[in-house]
Amino acid sequence: MSDELELSPNSKYISEIYTDESELEMLKMDLVIVADTVNEWLEENTPIDPDICRYMGMLFLSLANRLEPN
Repeated sequence: MSDELELSPNSKYISEIYTDESELEMLKMDLVIVADTVNEWLEENTPIDPDICRYMGMLFLSLANRLEPN
């Protein structure tokens, strides 16, 4: 995917965004759950739930907001 999209100058590694170890671990767990859920959708093992889509959207929006300069 990184080959398809040009990275923004605001791009950072996760460790640059989250310095608190507990926040970093929670984010990692959430992202693993998101990846597993999307994989289940793609394999058509689980139907797509709009509430889960909204949660994922909020997760990514929160992450994006930490990247934007004030």
